[in-house]
Amino acid sequence: MIVCHSEACGSVLVKPESVFVGAVLQRSLSNTEDECTHLKEMSERGQEELRELANKYNAAVNEIKELTDKIKVPAQTLEQSPARVHFLKPAPAQTCNALYQNSPLYCRYV
Repeated sequence: MIVCHSEACGSVLVKPESVFVGAVLQRSLSNTEDECTHLKEMSERGQEELRELANKYNAAVNEIKELTDKIKVPAQTLEQSPARVHFLKPAPAQTCNALYQNSPLYCRYV
């Protein structure tokens, strides 16, 4: 049995079991505080990463919008233009260079 003689205790008798339990509770509280601090830091990092991803997403959306707008202008111009697109046909195999006769990549187009 331990006797506390400070003015805060007022000469209270303290059992050894209660001292042990108090020490266990103090360690548990310290561990809980450490865990809480760690979880708070992880939460703050997660929030920062989420903000960065949201900014990247918004930048990508804006870029897509700008590119879509750029594509629309030439497409409208082509629709209004009287010019026609002519596709080239490969020349017959007889007109291809003899060295590359079997390769359509080297044939002349007419």
